[in-house]
Amino acid sequence: MFAQFRDKPIALLEIGIQNGGSLEIYSEYFTKPKILIGCDIDPKCRLLQFASGIEVVVGDCTADAIREEITAISLSFDIIIDDGSHVSDDVITAFLKYFPLVEAGGIYVIEDLHTSYWQQWQGGLFYRKSSISFLKLLVDALHAEHWGVDETITDLMAAEFPEYRLLFNESVLKQIRSIRFENSMCIISKTGHGGPHSLGPRIVKGLEASVFPGSKAVDGMQPLKADERQNPSSSFSNRMAAAGSAADPKTGRRREKRLTITAVMPVYNGERFLREAINSVLEQTLLPDEFIIVDDGSTDGSRAIVEELSRRYPIIFIVAEKNAGQSASRNLAIGRGKSNLIALIDQDDRWYPNHLEELVKPFEKHREGLPLGWSYSDFDDIDENGLIVARSFIDRPILQNPKRDLLQFLAQGAVIQPSATLINRAALEAVGGFDENLSGYEDDDLFLRMFRGNYDNAYISHSLSQWRIYDTSSGASDRMMKSQRYYFRKLVSQFPDDRWRGHYYVRDIIAPRFVMLCAHMYLRAGRYKNDARMRELAWDIWALIPHLRLRNRIKLRLAFPILLLPRAGELLLKATRRYRHLIRF
Repeated sequence: MFAQFRDKPIALLEIGIQNGGSLEIYSEYFTKPKILIGCDIDPKCRLLQFASGIEVVVGDCTADAIREEITAISLSFDIIIDDGSHVSDDVITAFLKYFPLVEAGGIYVIEDLHTSYWQQWQGGLFYRKSSISFLKLLVDALHAEHWGVDETITDLMAAEFPEYRLLFNESVLKQIRSIRFENSMCIISKTGHGGPHSLGPRIVKGLEASVFPGSKAVDGMQPLKADERQNPSSSFSNRMAAAGSAADPKTGRRREKRLTITAVMPVYNGERFLREAINSVLEQTLLPDEFIIVDDGSTDGSRAIVEELSRRYPIIFIVAEKNAGQSASRNLAIGRGKSNLIALIDQDDRWYPNHLEELVKPFEKHREGLPLGWSYSDFDDIDENGLIVARSFIDRPILQNPKRDLLQFLAQGAVIQPSATLINRAALEAVGGFDENLSGYEDDDLFLRMFRGNYDNAYISHSLSQWRIYDTSSGASDRMMKSQRYYFRKLVSQFPDDRWRGHYYVRDIIAPRFVMLCAHMYLRAGRYKNDARMRELAWDIWALIPHLRLRNRIKLRLAFPILLLPRAGELLLKATRRYRHLIRF
């Protein structure tokens, strides 16, 4: 393929040179090279020594600064060879950034495409984001004049690869003359005149048309045009639906529509751990079909981080008009998504790589009977530095998993970490989504409503994610305390006494649980010498007293004056050792 350039004064760029042997070969093969440039990310390549006419640039070729360094040596190239990282993201980014530099009549060569089928290099036979999938899409771009629809090449590329939308150049992509595949290689050539490549008009001339007389009527030039706007198989909006209804290659039967997943992340001033959380989504063995991040009025660098990553990865980024809380942010993202399963992740948590792959399995098996509302797993507790505090946080005999009994649900709470769940969109929408009055206990409230709405749940007993809890996390905020008060009032209104069954929900279950919660938070505030918070929690306990049994009302009224004195109240609760025994269930 290089023979046509052998005796011409060419410029060549090779991405990925290792020991530099190929550059030496090219310097001998081409008789009149103007410049040969090698680019490699390995700093050791600075040590390579070559004769004049060969330059080495060290750095990531996809970085703008390195591209500027390369173009400072040569503004264009007759041949560009990508023999770099072979990671799909790098292969695609490099092509979009460097193919515009290819001269008219030049070629762009991508080597080692077999890595596009290997997971380690962001590949897989059916992985829609692999480099080979991108190159197959270029074949459609080559034939754009025949689509017969209103959409452009850029529309097609952005529909399948939105993460690269800022790099698409319609006029340059129209200059692709041919795309040729060899085993593990792709050679893309550019039009000789530098303009759009078109098949051109249809020319029919002649005097005789004995087989098909209609040809003679053309008599000259006629463009080959078709209107395919009503063709459902050419519809951009139908392409996902068509992909989800393929036939099983083994049985020939039509498969049920594939389960699709939307990952949802609300963000508010989370720059410290945000990259870790986002990367844990992007590194899943089963990638989500959509990844939606909502910035809920951040004032730190969170927005810049998401904007940067959304240019490289398939992230849908929404900026909320004002800080409305994580419930509102989640509802906003879920409303924009299209998938039938919702995977939640908080800005400071992390998923293990098999998180989605494992959580989707119960949905794949649960096709009959009671509809499955959500699947969830155990999770590991990590500290501020990402170090393990506890493994298998909820897989304990005292906690009921999966949820089967309302009394247990109300007494214990859901004890389900949102970042450890996969939720059925239909179930979530049927119960009205997240209560936007809650920024704390909103997950407890949602799962309880789905449970009551006759949706089943499935539990995976091993950890698939990490929950990061620390001083400044949302669980310790003023908003959390307000949510706790609101949620208590909501439960009181939802669960009047059931005298037939003998269940006195508020008196025997809900109010005692919230007294315990307040006592726990009281002791935590005491560790930080937060006297104002301790007094506030004492008054919260006072407000709960009328809902309790008589003997418990008496105990807490006697204890209340002491609780208003932070040091004395702390000693009282510690002295009980098990302060929950102030209340008997």
